[in-house]
Amino acid sequence: MFPYHSDLIFHLSPHGFRYRKARQVTLSHTEEVIRKRREALKEEKELGQIQAKRYLDFLDILLFARDENQQGLSDEDMRAE
Repeated sequence: MFPYHSDLIFHLSPHGFRYRKARQVTLSHTEEVIRKRREALKEEKELGQIQAKRYLDFLDILLFARDENQQGLSDEDMRAE
């Protein structure tokens, strides 16, 4: 719709409200999943089971990823992926 080309008008509209609410729900759910998975990986037993799997989940791959300084991805980077 033409009036929604302006971000200000869109965010003040009912569609913009539903969009912000849905976005907040998805972000909070994603953060919770990442946090729970990080906690599960801290346990030695769980870590061994994950590394023994033939195929890793995408989240596991992101959690095991390291750069040249041995730094892992931040939660924001994982959420963006």
